[in-house]
Amino acid sequence: MTNIYKTLLFLGVFATGCTTLPASENDGVPARASTFGDEEQVWVRPDLSNIPARYHPLIDAFGQMERVLAQTAHTRSTEVCTITHIGHGLALTAGHCFDAPRERTDNLPCDKYTVKWGFLQDEDNGDERVALEGRCTRVLTARFDQANHIDYAIIEVDKTPSTVIPVDLQADAPVGTPLTLFGYPTPYPLQWSMPCTLMPLDGNSFNHICDTEGGNSGGAMLRDDNLSIVGIHWWGGIEANSATYVRQTPLAEILAARR
Repeated sequence: MTNIYKTLLFLGVFATGCTTLPASENDGVPARASTFGDEEQVWVRPDLSNIPARYHPLIDAFGQMERVLAQTAHTRSTEVCTITHIGHGLALTAGHCFDAPRERTDNLPCDKYTVKWGFLQDEDNGDERVALEGRCTRVLTARFDQANHIDYAIIEVDKTPSTVIPVDLQADAPVGTPLTLFGYPTPYPLQWSMPCTLMPLDGNSFNHICDTEGGNSGGAMLRDDNLSIVGIHWWGGIEANSATYVRQTPLAEILAARR
């Protein structure tokens, strides 16, 4: 992540990103700032009773990836992004979560990043549920080219859930495709961003207005009709958010090499 991007996030100009969060153990939970002003994310309950049943089988495939920047007896500063399990021990997320350069770069280290899969919490009593915990072991490939709207990372994780979300590599989803998004807006457990619609941007990315905040970066944009991955959320703006088309990543090449 660039220093400029971190500064914008800190100032609240943009509400989405791999957020740096200073959090005191003695502080209350901070108020959330929505991208579009009205909070539209749903806090997913551990019993999944407040989201549609068709999403229930997917929940453990969404991971909260965290890197601790600094920690004392009373404070903890972290960076958080969302990752999604796609099988073969692989997950998708955003390249800027690893400060990826503008050109594709392979085999980046990520040993300081931990993952909580299916991290849910009861909003009333604070009880937590985590399906599985693991670590990022290697960034197979990553790129963050903001000017050309390309932001992706394909990573290996040592422990992955049995739940796999399919990726649509056949064709870019057209304008008007129904979408939805699950992710981990800092510092919260899994949230559902409700449905939205794919909007045009360019050949590398598309726009959407699914509600997002810092920590949603890297979250998989799902087709809301067949629940396959069509993009990777990477940018939150005032009027729209952006996601890289998954077909603009080297995922097909990586999967072919593993068959």
